[in-house]
Amino acid sequence: MDALSDVLTLLKPVSYAFRGLDAGERWALSYPAGTGIKCYAVYSGACWLRVQGVDTAMYLRAGDFVLLAQGRAFRFDSQADVPAIDAENFFPKCR
Repeated sequence: MDALSDVLTLLKPVSYAFRGLDAGERWALSYPAGTGIKCYAVYSGACWLRVQGVDTAMYLRAGDFVLLAQGRAFRFDSQADVPAIDAENFFPKCR
């Protein structure tokens, strides 16, 4: 196994969801602080990741992957000054 698979196996995830987003121009999605870990991958293009309580935003490009721990709100965006849409209302609910 690779290192990421080893980490995920140790964490023993009990659920998962897959969603895709194809965005352009000016956009922003916000996610509330929650429980569990979150994994995101940038397939093409680029965006910013801004995590609550972290002063520096992270610029993500195609091929980048992030693993976020629980407890902090965060957002993905094209620019910091774009008002964010709540991701929980944007994406359909998983069942």
